[in-house]
Amino acid sequence: LDPVLECLGKDHPGPFGPLALMTILRMFDTFPIRATFERYGFEFGVVPGVRLPQRRFADADEADEVVSILRSRGIDTSDWEDTGKLYADLFVAARADAFPPLLERMGRTQSQLESGHGGLSYIRR
Repeated sequence: LDPVLECLGKDHPGPFGPLALMTILRMFDTFPIRATFERYGFEFGVVPGVRLPQRRFADADEADEVVSILRSRGIDTSDWEDTGKLYADLFVAARADAFPPLLERMGRTQSQLESGHGGLSYIRR
């Protein structure tokens, strides 16, 4: 991430300044990603209320391994990976001053999607 973050937003920072959105499979520890963003002055966090299905498990061994990893970290898999799919959470990184208004805007967008004005689908927790 270092080469990307050194240049992120320098040409066209956008209304919230430079920002990044990413999905990360729930089985992965996000601490190294968070630490890298924070080193560059970004706040990093999960977008509340969004969980995205990725794909079905390749086989029972993969399912067992992923569920075991998640459970060992205290993550509930009952409504998610136990259904036979990998899931990812949506994360955002932005400068500390832009982070709260960005999450607020994302929350308003989620409300519009829920009321049928967006055309996109996602899964609420």
